[in-house]
Amino acid sequence: MVKKKNNKDNNKILRMKKKMISLIILVSTIMIGSILISGGFLFSRNSIIETENTNKVKYELVKKQKQETIDQVNDRIKELRIEIETIEKEISQVEQEISKIEAEKSTTTNDDNHNLKDNEIKAKQIEKENLESQLLKYKEEQDKLETGDYTVHFNDEKAKDYTFLCIIGGTIIITGLITSIIIYLLAKKD
Repeated sequence: MVKKKNNKDNNKILRMKKKMISLIILVSTIMIGSILISGGFLFSRNSIIETENTNKVKYELVKKQKQETIDQVNDRIKELRIEIETIEKEISQVEQEISKIEAEKSTTTNDDNHNLKDNEIKAKQIEKENLESQLLKYKEEQDKLETGDYTVHFNDEKAKDYTFLCIIGGTIIITGLITSIIIYLLAKKD
């Protein structure tokens, strides 16, 4: 009789130990899982805030860079307009000089004077061609600057995703819950 009672007591203690182990497993897995889940949420939130701040700084830098570029382009366009105006005046002046030389040439009958005037006209025409070439170059540069695309692009940084920590934490909690239920049921069965 004493052995049966002793055996019953031992079984009761063993069941209590199994229930205690079940409870310890349940509590510890819930704690570990909760820590991982909350860590995942906190890390994700901090990553989002950091990324937003970084993208704001990048945007401001790009905006400032774009404005500086536009200012430089506008300054160069102003310089080109002044150069173009000056060259157009010089071309007009050379054309007037050519007309004047041609008028003088038509009034002279001397062949040497005639040849001299022809040479002067050729030199003025070469000067005019050089000025027109330079004018064309400046106008092309002005057109390129005025029609240029000064859009600046930058890539947004993406926030790091820590949902895997939440998934791992949830898996640990579920596994601990199932394990503790199985141990508890086995302890109750004995």
